[in-house]
Amino acid sequence: MSNSTINGRYRTHYPFDKDDVQGKGLTDAEKTALADKWNAAHEAKWNYKKKRRDGYSTSSFNPTTGHRENIVRQEGYEVIGEQLDKLWHDIDNGTLDKTGNFYTAIKTVKDKWSKS
Repeated sequence: MSNSTINGRYRTHYPFDKDDVQGKGLTDAEKTALADKWNAAHEAKWNYKKKRRDGYSTSSFNPTTGHRENIVRQEGYEVIGEQLDKLWHDIDNGTLDKTGNFYTAIKTVKDKWSKS
């Protein structure tokens, strides 16, 4: 946990610990539990955004060969240039609705990496 001041205001940075929890009458165990809850919420939000932006890949390590195998890649959003190209083509073709390539590409990623 690191702390700093911005324009004279105290600022706390992630990850949180029990010393960051302000509250009267809370025990150390309650403060630790609350800090853990904050950290879990922060991680969930960050992982959701990162997966949408970058995608996600998994693999397994084969100790016999010493190489990664069974690599599965789930893509996130396309690069911005490709998105803009799809948007332009949908406008040009008159398909700037839910049937267009731009919409379906974005919808696929949003469905794959939902907030829940």
